[in-house]
Amino acid sequence: ITATNWPAIPLLTPLSLIEHSGQMASTAIPPGHGRITGLKSSGSTGHAVSVLATGAIGLIWQALNLRDHLWQARDGSKRLVTIRSGRYVKETGVLHEFPGWGIATDLVFQSGPSALFHNLTMLERQAEFLQEQKPGYLFAFPGIILRLAHYFRRHKLTLPGLKQVLSFGEPTSPEIQSLCREVWDAECRDMYSAEEAGCIALQCPQTDNYHVQSE
Repeated sequence: ITATNWPAIPLLTPLSLIEHSGQMASTAIPPGHGRITGLKSSGSTGHAVSVLATGAIGLIWQALNLRDHLWQARDGSKRLVTIRSGRYVKETGVLHEFPGWGIATDLVFQSGPSALFHNLTMLERQAEFLQEQKPGYLFAFPGIILRLAHYFRRHKLTLPGLKQVLSFGEPTSPEIQSLCREVWDAECRDMYSAEEAGCIALQCPQTDNYHVQSE
């Protein structure tokens, strides 16, 4: 693949991937790539895509998460709260607590505690969880960040100690970044990612540009 022939490669649409899923799956995955698992996209484009992933892909994903922590110079002793998709969760409204930030960091250095809940939790309860947890860092979908910021502003609530918000999984906007500064006095950084592809690009810690993750 070169810069000359790259434009000639047809775009792979979600619908094409669904229609030709059997042909797209490799039949010769190296054994050293680890266990094979299935991933499914959110269907935000109107078509939920299912793909296969290996243990090697998971390792790269963890390394890119660790890279983002280091690039953004996050304080690993602070509490991290993540809000993830709850579309496949049977019981929403539950707060899950962990001693560390997760496998990406726990294998490398000792971190502070973390907590996780899902975006189908009622907005009022999400705000209560955040006030109880007092996070130093909040990771969530841009749409959830936007709704929470409006909720906190409307009810005159605060999150003292929140240092940074990280958006992922959906397109972000200048409005979200502005609201994070106004309501929580925290900067907002973005990770351009997809459920079926993992981390694609990380927002630069010094500018608003993105660094494509070539791995």
